[in-house]
Formats: sequence, C-alpha cells, structure tokens
Amino acid sequence: MAPTPPKALQATNQSVIATAAPTTRGQKTTASKPLLSKSKEIENHLTDLDIRSEIKNSVSTKKLLLSHGLDLPIACNAIKQIAHALLEFSITAEVGATHVDILRSMAILLIEAEKNLNAANLIDKFSALIQGPIVQLEEKATRIEEATTTHKEALENAAKELR
Repeated sequence: MAPTPPKALQATNQSVIATAAPTTRGQKTTASKPLLSKSKEIENHLTDLDIRSEIKNSVSTKKLLLSHGLDLPIACNAIKQIAHALLEFSITAEVGATHVDILRSMAILLIEAEKNLNAANLIDKFSALIQGPIVQLEEKATRIEEATTTHKEALENAAKELR
C-alpha cells in the first residue's frame, strides 16, 4: 500500500512540477516534498516574507554576485553568462542529483533561448538592411511600368496614324 502524500500535495489547486528528497551526487530519488511550485507569480516570489533571503532586487543581486567573485552579466551576454553560471554551479554546489539536473536543464533552455534571440535579431537586422533597397526597387518598378504604359500608348497612336 502506497503512503498517503502530505496535505500540501493533496491540494488540487497547487501545480507541482517535480518532487525530490535530499540525495547524494549521482543518486536520484523522489519523495513527497515539492521541489518547485508554480503557485506564485514572479513578484510574489521576490517579495515573499516567508523566504529567508535578502536577495529581492537588482541592487542586492549585484552586491551578492560581486561579493562571491561572480561577474555581473552585461546586456548583450546576459543569457549566456547566466547559463554558464548555472552549469558551473551545478558541478560545484553541494546539491543533489535532481537539483543538478534541474540547473543543467535551465542552463540548456537559456542557451537555446539565446540562439533563438540571436536568430531573431539577425533577421531583424537583415530586414532593416534590405528594407530600403526593396522600397527603392518597388518605386523604380512602378516608374518602369508607367513608362512602358506611356510608350505603348504612344506606339499604338503612331501605328493608328500610319494606317
């Protein structure tokens, strides 16, 4: 007979992503303790008084990262640097195998997101570069069409006069 899960997991309105228990590296286990919950919005996670952390905004974030000798991400490389930090943290932190897998998964998703952003930026830049020449080409094509119509009419009129 399977054990009854705790009341927190029996709630139907709470969406639990995964469960895990403390593990040693390389051993994966699951337990009834929720690992992640999507029950809060991002703002609520940052301002939650039940969480014992002083990291609640960008100022405290920068202070902590610098105090631990970590580079602050710059705008153009932020996603790549955060992904790299997650990968580094996954191999240096004393966390269980489940947490290592989650950190690595998040890093991989960030790397994929950066690739998609880079592709989107490239498409935007390319579109901006060719937009002007395309407009000019369309204008010239319109002028050529108008000139062709004018010359056609002139030739038809000349042909009528010759008959």
